[in-house]
Amino acid sequence: MAEPTRTWVNGQEVDVLPDTFDKLPETMDTASRKDVVSRIERAVPQREWANG
Repeated sequence: MAEPTRTWVNGQEVDVLPDTFDKLPETMDTASRKDVVSRIERAVPQREWANG
């Protein structure tokens, strides 16, 4: 059996088995998903951020 992964769900840290991630319900609407994608695309890569 796979080791559980620690993650946050509704403000609480929980253990989730990797093979159950695809069974979690989608709770974001389309506008929210587009906002997240937009933020990710504008984010500075970690290597650039770490180098100052």
